[in-house]
Amino acid sequence: MKGAWIINTFRSVLNKDSLFFRLILGIQKEFALKTISTTDVIQYINRATGHDYSAFFNQYLYHSSPPVFEYKLKQKGKNTQLTYHWKSDDPAFAMPVEITNSYSYLFGKQIKTFERVNVTTEWKTITIPNFESGDFDVNTDKFYVKKSLVQ
Repeated sequence: MKGAWIINTFRSVLNKDSLFFRLILGIQKEFALKTISTTDVIQYINRATGHDYSAFFNQYLYHSSPPVFEYKLKQKGKNTQLTYHWKSDDPAFAMPVEITNSYSYLFGKQIKTFERVNVTTEWKTITIPNFESGDFDVNTDKFYVKKSLVQ
């Protein structure tokens, strides 16, 4: 099950289905009938995307727990101040994630709108305008992560 979550998370990180499916097809073509290693696949992905995803794969493939999105919330009038970072086993880990930036109901169904933020192991602070801190969430449907509210 973890493997499927890693693939789904990587697809969400790329945020471009055409690139994701080109990678899947390219891996099949590049390595057909060959014995390969995990490193071979990661190096192929890094070359094909022009981005180094080594820390991503190191975190997800070589550590049992997913990264933890640690965050603090502070209500400031109508706005919410969000302070956040990744708690991960790999100190170089960085990955975007989607957080709620609005919350509403339509015909009794909860509707969340997400905003993509780049997260590293260093603490950052942003302000979400016109947002109640109690409505905050992380899109765990697309990203295999844990979340932890810290005081």
